[in-house]
Amino acid sequence: MKENKSKKFHFHLPKLTPLNLILMILIPIVLFIIIAIPIVYVNEYNANKVNLFASDLEKVDKKEIVYGNKNTKMDFDFVLYCTNYDNASGTIKFQAFAYENKDTRNVINLANKIKVRLGMYSDWIKVEQTSSSYEKYIGTGPRTAKEQSRSRFDFTIYNIPKLPKKGKLPFVNITSIPVYAYITYTTTINGTESNKKFILKYNYSDYVIESKTIEDHREKELNVSSTNIQWKYKNDITWTNSINVDDLIGIEVRNQIVDVKNEDGETKQVGYIQWKRKCDTEWTNLKAFTELTGYAEGKVPEVKVESGYIRWRFEEGATWNLITSTSSLKDIEVKADKDSPYILWRRKNQEEYTRLIAFEDLPGYTSDKVVEARVSGSNVQWRFTTTSTWTTLQTVDSLIGIRVQFDENRNVLWKCVDDTEWKNLFINGVQATEANLDTSAIKYGPTAGGIE
Repeated sequence: MKENKSKKFHFHLPKLTPLNLILMILIPIVLFIIIAIPIVYVNEYNANKVNLFASDLEKVDKKEIVYGNKNTKMDFDFVLYCTNYDNASGTIKFQAFAYENKDTRNVINLANKIKVRLGMYSDWIKVEQTSSSYEKYIGTGPRTAKEQSRSRFDFTIYNIPKLPKKGKLPFVNITSIPVYAYITYTTTINGTESNKKFILKYNYSDYVIESKTIEDHREKELNVSSTNIQWKYKNDITWTNSINVDDLIGIEVRNQIVDVKNEDGETKQVGYIQWKRKCDTEWTNLKAFTELTGYAEGKVPEVKVESGYIRWRFEEGATWNLITSTSSLKDIEVKADKDSPYILWRRKNQEEYTRLIAFEDLPGYTSDKVVEARVSGSNVQWRFTTTSTWTTLQTVDSLIGIRVQFDENRNVLWKCVDDTEWKNLFINGVQATEANLDTSAIKYGPTAGGIE
């Protein structure tokens, strides 16, 4: 018997004739014309053909204009968004604000203004509507710029056709119209003034938004007041409190038995209430147990810091007695010691003085002049006895306070003035950095209305 062999399928190309050859060439070309060219045309026609800001640019050299979009870099930061899109009436409202970035002050005189006009253009449906032109100052930061009318722009554009709408060609259906911002300002570099001109295109998705958050990328600065570690953005004038100084260097107290030598050189043990700052390592005697009212052999007081005072009592339930205020322990004493010869200082209740400045380093000092020193308010001052004018040498806080700084990674560090080791600053258990000092970033939006 003969085996039945399955027939194999063979694909045969059509016979290559002049007509087939022409069709093979024409079909891809026609498909390209039908698909690719309209897509490119739709995407590029408006941007290339609309007569943007004709009256503003009538006498302007077009080569001077930089064309871009929302990501185009200028010498300041600029935000534009829609606050209301009323499709029924064809009324669209926008808000914009301009604020400085880290380079602004190097090239722009902030006493000058920037000028902005908005326009919505579409050749497809013959739309060419513009807003009023406004001149505003540049804000220091996004929050300042958004909240102050001197840096915030409010625009309204009218008579926008209801969308969607058919365009000039049957396959073009307009569902949104781009908005353009014409921005001009003056820079001064090395004494030379230049007029900058930008036209930025914002597509519908760029300006009709739900809500966005802006970070202020300016550098931050640190400061220590008498009560708080503070920060502010560079070029701002208002400091923001971050953490209370007492949380870092507040007064601590404890009971301690110490060895004390009497006049005969004999050593005996005496109970003391002691204190120190949180950042100190050495404790200082404040009051002996024997000096407390009601003391008897073997009695040990309870001690605590409360409401700015050091308090003690012997028995639970008894009234807490005051020893002194914590602020008084921060008081310092100074003296001009002619035997050194130095101006010396110490905290009250401490025994040893510390050198502050040599007499010979005081302006105008000669060996025949007598130096006086005092603490006046929050300052250490000095004078010669031959004059009536006191000169401030430095503040008290500069002697007993704390220091703050950023490290190379922009973490916040702190230390007591007389310490050598810097420590990381923690706020509510989180390490403080330049980025997380401001926890209330500026938000803009949401928009209202929109295209249905």
